[in-house]
Amino acid sequence: MSTSVTHVFTVDDIPLGPDGKTPLRRSKRIKGMKGDHALFEEEQTIKGINYKRRLIYDEKIKKTVKLYANRALNVNLDSLWPGRIVKAIDCYPQTNLKIEPYDSKTAATRLAGPVEAKFRYMIVVWRTDQGVTAVPLYTLSEAKLRESRWDEYVSVCTEPLWRGVTPWAGMPILAKFNKEYNCDDKCFADLSRLHFIGQNEAIAHDVGRITGGEYKRLMDLINMKERQFRTAAFANFDTNSNAPEIYSPWTPTKPHQPRPGIRYADARTRRMDEKKFA
Repeated sequence: MSTSVTHVFTVDDIPLGPDGKTPLRRSKRIKGMKGDHALFEEEQTIKGINYKRRLIYDEKIKKTVKLYANRALNVNLDSLWPGRIVKAIDCYPQTNLKIEPYDSKTAATRLAGPVEAKFRYMIVVWRTDQGVTAVPLYTLSEAKLRESRWDEYVSVCTEPLWRGVTPWAGMPILAKFNKEYNCDDKCFADLSRLHFIGQNEAIAHDVGRITGGEYKRLMDLINMKERQFRTAAFANFDTNSNAPEIYSPWTPTKPHQPRPGIRYADARTRRMDEKKFA
């Protein structure tokens, strides 16, 4: 690990962005700092990933008093093409009631607080300006789920003959995992909980992939679930002559409608299967 520290600006300075003109966004926490505090920017390289963070340094006691805005720098979003399987950070609520943030301000960025995190495998589905959206994968080896919850998952596997446990979605999504990650050969994609991966996050982008045809199937299933959720949401409003809208889950009428035990393929999925990304 290599570390370099550069003095960026003091509390009284007006920081500017990379263009030298636009004022840099300043947190309310910074505006209330003491006069003997200085704001620094620190860069680190850990396992080939460059990180940058800001720190508040007390020049009187010669000690760092706060760390924040920790972010990865050299994440190449161009390599996160649709269907690529990555490993990224997944945050979830921390449920140990005996653990609290240091000052009980749960909205502040803390090294310890009400949120925990772990690395999770995910399938990238689309790109945004600030990152990518992905479908998280779970093993569910010890989970006992309601039938309605299973209807929000689709089976994912590396074995073409496995029929999965989500028949509503047809045959499982076929995936290829790189052996070095030792991924389970059977898992489940949660279509109800799409995950956003920001461009400043640390990402392992070479975990595996699904082909273009399998990506098309996955997107069809996401579209089905989102349409169903939206229909149910609109049913809560009295928009039809003071009567609730009728809830009718949408199902596709096209030939690729999911059917148990059938892996649909057509000319389009075969063409998409041929697409190779660098």
